[in-house]
Amino acid sequence: MGTLLAEKALELAPDNYMALAMAAAGLGAEEYLYGFRKPADEVIDVAFARIRGALRENNRSDMLHVTNALLLLHARRRYQDSIAASRRALDLNPDFNMGYWMLAAGQVFMGDYGAGAETAMYAAGIDIRDPYVHLYSRVAGYGHFGAARHEDAADWFQRADFLSPGLLPNLCGLAVSRWLVGDQEGARDAVARLVGEEPEFRVSEMEPLPFRDNAMWTRFAETLLKAGAPA
Repeated sequence: MGTLLAEKALELAPDNYMALAMAAAGLGAEEYLYGFRKPADEVIDVAFARIRGALRENNRSDMLHVTNALLLLHARRRYQDSIAASRRALDLNPDFNMGYWMLAAGQVFMGDYGAGAETAMYAAGIDIRDPYVHLYSRVAGYGHFGAARHEDAADWFQRADFLSPGLLPNLCGLAVSRWLVGDQEGARDAVARLVGEEPEFRVSEMEPLPFRDNAMWTRFAETLLKAGAPA
């Protein structure tokens, strides 16, 4: 709905940077953050065009730089550029929790798991009333997973699921981390909830998490299969 409204706004004001940003976020981010499949290439191309247009109109918006960082990381695997965009957002707004979230994601997926987990936990603690704390908690879970701190990963994925129940990525992380700590019943329960939310879910159809070290994604996916997720 937000994407449609943004596109309607662009019909009236093609240079409206907030509408451009909303359109970019909706087009490029929704599936990465809440689904499991890769968005179509043409959708990502439009998202990048929207965010470039928005940045031309206003280069001093913290939200624009975070949206850019998200797209650079998930759609292009441009780790350093994503981190730079996150730091630009934080230069503009040093208390911006979403800036710390995307900085954490860039750190985690580039391979700096410990630092990324710390940054994500910091983001999660800035304002617990923030409706996106579940996203920050999820990134903390990925960081702990990468650092092989699986008890901590399970705790943070559990927190993410508590804050926003039933989201596929949170349930995937919860299933994996619980399996790795030996809680097979808990892992299978998470998978059952996952399939209940999305009966068409298949591990083979997942867009791989953007770990620079592909072995991390392989381990994540293989553990999800061990926990009983459909192949």
